[in-house]
Amino acid sequence: MLRTLRISLERRLPKGIGDALRQVALFAAAYLAYRLVEGAVNVSNSNPAPFSHARDLISLERSLGVFVEPTIQSWAYGSHALIVGATYIYITAQTFILFGLLLYLYLAHNRSYYFVRNMMFVAMAIGLLGYAFYPTAPPRFLPNWGFVDTVSQVTNTSPRNNAIQNVLVNPYAAVPSMHVACAAMLGWTLVFLVRNWLARVCWALWPVLLTFVTLVTANHFLIDTVLGLATAGVAAIVAYRLVSAQASPPRPKRERRARSPRANERRELVRNALIESRLTPNTISLTGLALNIGAAALVWERYFFLGGVAFIVGSIMDTLDGRYSRMSGKGTPFGAFLDSTLDRLEEGIVLTAVGATFARQHDQLAAAAVVVAVLASLMVSYTRARAEALGVECKVGLATRPVRVVILSAGLVFARGAGVAHFTLLAAAVYVLAGLSAFTVLQRIWHVRSALRNPPAVDV
Repeated sequence: MLRTLRISLERRLPKGIGDALRQVALFAAAYLAYRLVEGAVNVSNSNPAPFSHARDLISLERSLGVFVEPTIQSWAYGSHALIVGATYIYITAQTFILFGLLLYLYLAHNRSYYFVRNMMFVAMAIGLLGYAFYPTAPPRFLPNWGFVDTVSQVTNTSPRNNAIQNVLVNPYAAVPSMHVACAAMLGWTLVFLVRNWLARVCWALWPVLLTFVTLVTANHFLIDTVLGLATAGVAAIVAYRLVSAQASPPRPKRERRARSPRANERRELVRNALIESRLTPNTISLTGLALNIGAAALVWERYFFLGGVAFIVGSIMDTLDGRYSRMSGKGTPFGAFLDSTLDRLEEGIVLTAVGATFARQHDQLAAAAVVVAVLASLMVSYTRARAEALGVECKVGLATRPVRVVILSAGLVFARGAGVAHFTLLAAAVYVLAGLSAFTVLQRIWHVRSALRNPPAVDV
């Protein structure tokens, strides 16, 4: 009987019972580790910071005119059925629905399952970073703002304080919203996989429904849901990069193992889906611009941590548009020109906001350093463009674009008032950025001078 059951499972499972058990064990271990780390973060955050961060988000939303959560929840309370339905969708979204969709992907669309699994793992890691560095109380903990804990009311339970819950659950895990992130990763993947047009519409709207549910149940702020979508986007990018790295052609002068057929299939699936979509490299470039403008606005409003996150995500978009252009074949000469122009503009916009902040604080030295950093970063790009016009490759120097992004991101995330640490790195980051950029300009000038004085010999 056991042998018959084993043979039946082997026939029904896409890659046999061994791979199925391996995937169950891998995902169970990752999910348990996620919960344990999340609980450990909860134990270490016995301070008023989560409530301070929640008030900061409310202030930010009010300044932007998007503090609509109390109004949405008050409207929803006009229908008891709506509140009950939203509550149970929220409760089951990260349990039965999540695991059911993963099981469906594994059985019905096995080639896509591994890519989605990798996205989930990356998103979990990003979520844990957010919970550790920016613990935030969810709206349901702020009844003075008009929020109601619908989960406790509908299920007739109250938050319990016991050892198991403290180890596995972090009540301040609000930024980003993993409910929305998981809904986006699964829903929008299924849009490409299902054939029925009605099912495609439903799965496309699944993240929208989860966003509504998290707001109605007072479990997340609107900004949390936006950051959840950003988390899903970054996770998809990283997962695709992992697939591309596995399936990349062998490098010269170095022996590599043969490419995995499974990796090639996953990479080809993602590549074809992107090519067939309406996504263009210019759309990615303009999205990066919008995120950097948002980062500048957040910095001006002194929401440095959120500004740093927006700057990081926007900068990642800047690195993707060129790669996507080459991979999809949708690139144009104007698109390449637009990409290069926006890269320079975006860095300048964020640095301008940083300089304005220092000027408002009457820190003249730091404001002057920002001006030097802007000018030097522009010169770093100009020297390369001018050198290549002369036929000299010029990628040398310390302060390349990725290095400058890392330095400025660290300064924003660890700025005074960001709530991450008791020290500030923003001024120090600006000084380092200005110094390294200026030094890089000198490096490139010297490199071009040497290359033009000693041109390579040409064989006749």
